[in-house]
Amino acid sequence: MIQPETTALDDSPEVVRLKKQISHLQAQLSAVQEENDRLRQQKTIVVERSSGEGRSCGDSVKEQQHNFFQIQ
Repeated sequence: MIQPETTALDDSPEVVRLKKQISHLQAQLSAVQEENDRLRQQKTIVVERSSGEGRSCGDSVKEQQHNFFQIQ
């Protein structure tokens, strides 16, 4: 987990503003990373489901054999 920037007593107003901005950007980055992980998980589920739909195991074997003999 990302720790928020802490301000020291001798920090200038500009440094304080930049530290707040860094903390805000780190929070946004974390949210985007979580969203990316969630979307990758959805993509994996959709790809796994769609690859098996509408085709039997025999169809897959026939396609693999066809592709194998095409290479030969």
